[in-house]
Amino acid sequence: MLSVSIFNGESNQKKDWFFFSLSLFIVFLEFYISGNFPFIGLLISIPFVLYLLWHKKHNIDPLTGLFNETKVMLPLCCLLWFFIDFSFLESVKLNDWAMLLMLGLITLLPLTLFVSASKKVSFNVLSLYQIMSPILGMIIGFHLYHQDLSTYKFILYSSLALTLIVYNMTNQIGTKNESY
Repeated sequence: MLSVSIFNGESNQKKDWFFFSLSLFIVFLEFYISGNFPFIGLLISIPFVLYLLWHKKHNIDPLTGLFNETKVMLPLCCLLWFFIDFSFLESVKLNDWAMLLMLGLITLLPLTLFVSASKKVSFNVLSLYQIMSPILGMIIGFHLYHQDLSTYKFILYSSLALTLIVYNMTNQIGTKNESY
């Protein structure tokens, strides 16, 4: 998201490029040390960032955007309808269908709130929120499931979080100074 704010033209200062480069270096260092490249993470994050960028550029409210996205996906869903074997649904009870519908609505609420927030907040601030969520999830995972937290992971994730926190603090200080 930090890169989107730079390439989107929201910020074009040297410090932004510095923090972007530092964040990218930390992420690639983690890939190099662990030996794993997160293809699935990229496959999820790139369309998500493009989705938010599209919503921010076109200034469409979230429900209208969701309706338009559903219209675009409807032909593909209808086409897939003919290729999927639905015999497994015979064992699904009415209660399961109600639960599935409720889970869809529960998923819709944070998505619409996030899209509407992305229009009001810069991508700089969203980048901080986007990195804090996986870091908090990782901390909870280490605590609940007693996973090993290696020293290098702790240092890398802490430095990445610290980089984004310092970046956002310098942006807020700069914004306060500009208002005086």
